[in-house]
Amino acid sequence: MELPNGAPSAAVFTYFDAWVSENRLCIGQEKVEEKSNEITAIPKVLASLDLIDVVVSIDAIGTQTKIAGQIIDQKGHNLLSVKGNQQGLLEDVEHAFRLNKGTVFTNETESNHGRIENCKVYWNYPTERFLPM
Repeated sequence: MELPNGAPSAAVFTYFDAWVSENRLCIGQEKVEEKSNEITAIPKVLASLDLIDVVVSIDAIGTQTKIAGQIIDQKGHNLLSVKGNQQGLLEDVEHAFRLNKGTVFTNETESNHGRIENCKVYWNYPTERFLPM
């Protein structure tokens, strides 16, 4: 397989970026190793950043116990995504919100890549179940 510029696909590199949306600025970057994914690069980028009182939002791939724990250990706050393919976790989170009603923070609907996505962000205090060990 070749890329549009004729380069072999093996020449493609994947990076994980720490992006500050407000400033439109990349403040950290780590190459994702071959035959790996962003889960291995995220902790390296986080370790290079001052996270004190910073809210870190990560796509569902970063919703990992170790990553959430690292953000907390670095005195940051996390906003992590949970998707339907994380079934046990999704059910636990939904149950926690049924027990302790969260407040809707935002609700956005957008159409991208041929699909409609509805994103609701709820805020709640963490229960013991979701705190890192």
